[in-house]
Amino acid sequence: MTRFFDNVLELIFPSKTKCIVCGSDLAKQNPLCVCSNCEKTMPYIGGKLCLKCGEPILKEDFCKRCKLKSFSFNVARQNFFYVPPISNLIKKLKYNNAKYLAKPFAHFLAKNYYELGCSSDIVTFVPQDEHKQFLRGYNQSKLIAQHLSNIIGVKLFGTTFKTKNTPSQVGLSYKEREQNLKDCFCLCKNVNVSNKKIVLVDDVFTTGATAESISKELKKAGAKEIVVLTLAKSKFST
Repeated sequence: MTRFFDNVLELIFPSKTKCIVCGSDLAKQNPLCVCSNCEKTMPYIGGKLCLKCGEPILKEDFCKRCKLKSFSFNVARQNFFYVPPISNLIKKLKYNNAKYLAKPFAHFLAKNYYELGCSSDIVTFVPQDEHKQFLRGYNQSKLIAQHLSNIIGVKLFGTTFKTKNTPSQVGLSYKEREQNLKDCFCLCKNVNVSNKKIVLVDDVFTTGATAESISKELKKAGAKEIVVLTLAKSKFST
């Protein structure tokens, strides 16, 4: 009986931090929750990045797309390419109720936040439509944003809501995604973002269409600055 209760307590209050990739015990407390071996397999984004969207580039300051398009957000940054093991972990959070992953994910986002030298008034997140929220039971972007809010000490607010259930964005080009999301996000009632610096949180950045659609609404409402932080970037965004 004692062993049973010990096991229950271990599930509720784990005595050791485990690696989110391989599940092994970590030798010491690590907010990122990745062991030294798995650290080597993480698909970090590095090198020279587009000053706007974070796309890896070889030279100049902006990628080809950001030279041609003016985004409403000020800057976007991602920690990883959306490939294993990160893609697997994000899917676990989204579809397998692995909510414990939200906190280490938020610590990765915090690294980019501090490296960018941000100073913000609000942390917000990409909202889900009511149907998806009901089926999943939670919004993974909101979970990450809640932890990021606690880490950086900036208040969390839901600033926008989704007005309709949109088809899947997978496989769509930027133009198709943009059309898919047209008139999709609206500002929440009684939310004041005028002259505010905002951090917008999501799990994956592909073409930037979702971040742009929300940022456009926030800028219309008077937001001063919008920094988009996501854990991963789709490697073949178009």
